[in-house]
Amino acid sequence: MVELNVTRRSAFEGLHAIGVAGKVSATQSTFATRFSFRGDHQAAALASKAFGVNLPLALLKAETNGTRTAISLGPDEWLLIAEDGVAYSLADEIGKALGTQFHSLVDISHRNTGFDISGTEAATLLATGNPLDLHISAFPVGMASALRMGVVGRSCA
Repeated sequence: MVELNVTRRSAFEGLHAIGVAGKVSATQSTFATRFSFRGDHQAAALASKAFGVNLPLALLKAETNGTRTAISLGPDEWLLIAEDGVAYSLADEIGKALGTQFHSLVDISHRNTGFDISGTEAATLLATGNPLDLHISAFPVGMASALRMGVVGRSCA
């Protein structure tokens, strides 16, 4: 019998936090359970009860309850973030709550990572290479968005 021993590791393991002393610091967030949830408003209401957070119906809004957060990314799409290690039980709870209600629930815990950014120059760091207008008048407290950043390489022959 083959024994499978899988250890979860961060792509950033062994790297030091980046920052400028006294101005900005960026460190990797702790591991978390993350789901992409899709469904209509009825499915969102049922998932809200099982998840323990009201899934916001307004676009680009976030709701938090304790260690859990629901972020509205589109008219029928939410990012659900919970404490690490609850993916299986949470998927089971949400699945049972929705029953035959049409929905999609995908575990993306290992696809995404988060960073904690703090300091007086945090907004400057966030704005670097980011197409979103993060000024408080355009991106107020309570607003949320997903930002997919990638690295593109080019080799010359």
